[in-house]
Amino acid sequence: MGGGRSPLPQPDELARRLGNLGIDASTPVVVYDDDLRPEGARLWWILKYLGHGSAYILNGGLAGWKSAGYPLISGKIEVTSRSFQASVQKDWLADVNEVRAKLGAAGVTLLDSRDWKQYAGETAPLDPVAGHIPGAVHAYWKDGIDEDGTLKGAERQRERFAGIDPDHEVIVYCGSGLSACPNVLALREAGYRKVKLYAGSWSDWISYKNNPAAIGNV
Repeated sequence: MGGGRSPLPQPDELARRLGNLGIDASTPVVVYDDDLRPEGARLWWILKYLGHGSAYILNGGLAGWKSAGYPLISGKIEVTSRSFQASVQKDWLADVNEVRAKLGAAGVTLLDSRDWKQYAGETAPLDPVAGHIPGAVHAYWKDGIDEDGTLKGAERQRERFAGIDPDHEVIVYCGSGLSACPNVLALREAGYRKVKLYAGSWSDWISYKNNPAAIGNV
């Protein structure tokens, strides 16, 4: 039981996979997708969680790169394996026990990143239980992305999160820990520094039968 639909592998397994891609702690990494998508943001978060100090998102992704006229190449790229030594940053990750313990706690905000209908419990397209973690506030992850696929700037992100105290610890979740990652990125862009990902997210939360669920805007 537990882990959710997109469980986070163990740090040593993540480090091994990154090393096989030619990445070690000194290798600058720029993550991109077609535009700014949850999967790319999740990889950025994983690198940060493992202590990588030079991990970045290409704002606008491949579409933005091409529209700016920058070059592209094709074909297979050969890489040389390296040894990635993980230095796990525990303050980037929350698990179900921490979330349970902090429900309703002063100085902590839970942030649900799914669309409104999933948050409110009107629909549950991928999970057997609808609703959200009690006390969580709502900020749909796509609202942090402009139409051109770029991340909105710091001031506009602060407007999105105006109801969240910048001094609070913010625990961000979604359905399975992917689409929460753009909101982690957005919060960091807005200047929030105590931001954690609940990697198992809603699909992990509801796998424990005694965990409470809320519906509507509560």
